[in-house]
Amino acid sequence: MSGNEKRCEKRIVHAAPVETKIQSCPGFHELEGAIFPGTTCDLSENGVRLHISQFLPDNTFLEMEVTLGEQRYLLSGRVVWSQMIDETTVYMGILLTADNESRMWSWKKQLSTLVGPEC
Repeated sequence: MSGNEKRCEKRIVHAAPVETKIQSCPGFHELEGAIFPGTTCDLSENGVRLHISQFLPDNTFLEMEVTLGEQRYLLSGRVVWSQMIDETTVYMGILLTADNESRMWSWKKQLSTLVGPEC
């Protein structure tokens, strides 16, 4: 791991379509319930880096439907960082939450086949 790297999980660079639904958004309650399309940039068993067009502040909770090949995964997560590049380009880090163990198990199983075991 690099000096600034805080993750243990291996990450895989992968662009997959995502549909993001905002569950709660501190300071931007008008966005709650809104759906935004996006794309993953990279994936791990416990997180996703997203590219979407809407800025979302830290601690926004959301649901994401991520499509990997023929499979769709419904995941929940929390925004842990956001970087606005311009009016239509935002990158953000999502920490996945384990509110549904069977969904997380399925996701982790799929990702472990792609990236190998954790460190």
